[in-house]
Amino acid sequence: MTGNPNRNPDRSDHGRLTLVGAYLIAALLAIVGAVLALKHVGNEVAFTIFGQEFTKGGIAAAGLFLAAVIVILVSRSAARRSRSVTIGDIRTAGSGSPGFVGGDYGSSAPAGPAAPIEKVKMGDVTTLGAHSPGVVMGNFTVHIDQQIVQNAKLKSRTQWRPLSVQKIPLISDSDAAKQGFLQTMCLALAKTFPTQPYTRFVSAFTIEERIVPDNHKALVVTAISQRADFCRNLHEIAERDIKAFFPLYELPFNSPERNRLLDKIKADHAKELEHLNANFRVLFGPLGFSEAWTPVECIVDGTAKTISIQELPASTDYATFPDKLQTTSELMQYLAGFTQGPIIHVTEFDLVTKNPSLLRLLMDLLDHTKFKLESFRVGLDDPEEWDYVNPQFDAESGLAASR
Repeated sequence: MTGNPNRNPDRSDHGRLTLVGAYLIAALLAIVGAVLALKHVGNEVAFTIFGQEFTKGGIAAAGLFLAAVIVILVSRSAARRSRSVTIGDIRTAGSGSPGFVGGDYGSSAPAGPAAPIEKVKMGDVTTLGAHSPGVVMGNFTVHIDQQIVQNAKLKSRTQWRPLSVQKIPLISDSDAAKQGFLQTMCLALAKTFPTQPYTRFVSAFTIEERIVPDNHKALVVTAISQRADFCRNLHEIAERDIKAFFPLYELPFNSPERNRLLDKIKADHAKELEHLNANFRVLFGPLGFSEAWTPVECIVDGTAKTISIQELPASTDYATFPDKLQTTSELMQYLAGFTQGPIIHVTEFDLVTKNPSLLRLLMDLLDHTKFKLESFRVGLDDPEEWDYVNPQFDAESGLAASR
């Protein structure tokens, strides 16, 4: 977990100068004390305790040494107080804190004293305190300003629907079956967007192995998408194709009747693909499906008469996305990155404090180290608009009143 906050250079420089000055003063005092001791300045006995004589020179040297220690301790304390970091409207309590991972948060009420340095575990990642990447030094306070409140109010007027999730079984785990699934995706895209000039979106796919009756292994692809119409057509076409194979299992292998039925299934499928290729130029490559989310870009260009499908890179660094995670397509790439490794990049936090949906999502990731799929919702009129439901954070931050 890494981040890149905007530090306060004035405070950091002040802390360093204060510490350097303290060391110089301490060194000067120590040298003076050593000279006094070496030259036996003031060997006159000041007092005697239990038979032990204490000279004036020795007392002076000890005093200078203690003064040097006090100067160093006070200066280090002052330097620590000056090393605060401001990340947008978030303030952490130490300059070595390049991000944030935990701590309590609340509204813009004055924060209490900072908590000790925490060790925070997120999945397989544990921060180690002090200058560890992603560490938070103390609690933090999210200051809810008028802009994010206004943005939350605007989102509250949107009509929402949940993300669409469809599970699609594959006939086998062969490369041919996976190739067939890509063809099914193309057929679904052509059916969903037959006349649109241009449509682009990114959905996520996972694949997992399941044991079905008779101890046979089957692969199940899960599609997570903001396009409910595409998901519905994908499921209907895949289900139709699988059901077409069911009668084959009731016929003797290599029997004439079975072979005739298999030839008909292949002919129907070839005719459907021929019709697709007559209307669109299809471009797709292999997809590396796994149990983690795989972000897949789907483009239907009605003007150029092309359908393209390709895998996109996953990333949890929202600042690198062109639209800064404002679209559902970029959200799919972001969530895919999180499922591939629980690393959160916290950079340009001012982007988060202006986006109530992203803020709610990040707070849930930091609090619980995972997201809830059912908490996502997309716009009914614009599926590329997304939101995340986090009632706990809304109540604690004061955003609940704006919903």
